[in-house]
Amino acid sequence: KKLRGLFQINAVYQLPTEIGLMTSLEIILGVSSLVGSIPTEIGLLSNLNIFTLEDNNLESTLPSQIGRLSKLVVVVLSNSKFTGTIPTLVGSLTSLTRLGLMSNLFSGTIPTEVGVLTNLESFGLHSNKLSGRFQSQIGLLTNLIDCLTYRNSLTGEVPSELGNLQKLTDLEFFTNQLVGTLPSEIGLATKLVYLYYYRNFLSGT
Repeated sequence: KKLRGLFQINAVYQLPTEIGLMTSLEIILGVSSLVGSIPTEIGLLSNLNIFTLEDNNLESTLPSQIGRLSKLVVVVLSNSKFTGTIPTLVGSLTSLTRLGLMSNLFSGTIPTEVGVLTNLESFGLHSNKLSGRFQSQIGLLTNLIDCLTYRNSLTGEVPSELGNLQKLTDLEFFTNQLVGTLPSEIGLATKLVYLYYYRNFLSGT
């Protein structure tokens, strides 16, 4: 039988380069104590649907080869000490419904390419070291239900395009360095239940 899932829980382990030979893999779940780095051969896993790594000690960058995995639906890489920038090729993952890169050490800007991920329902980049603008392209993600970018160093103004997100219920961008006013267009997101924007430099709120 072909191996379709790789599960690793509470064991010190490093993903080997040979993982690229497991081309039938559909699921990778790694929780706790994974070390080393993600091998670039990850880009050979053309059948991968779900890729989650949580609570690890990777201290490495996310290889751009992840952008080759067009069948990915869920990517959650949280609290694993990832560094560097978010690869722009993440915009190639157009089947994604959930992208969670929270609680790492990612720096740089939010790639504008996320605007093509129109199937996204959950978008979590909180608790990193991201800077630059709160990208207006997020307003193109019309299936988005939650958008969590809090605890970063985002600058500029809150994009009025967020008002386009008619399915949005949870919007949190507190503890950043955003300026200007809260755009009135956010009121057009009529399903919004949670809106947290404190600890910024917004006026008139």
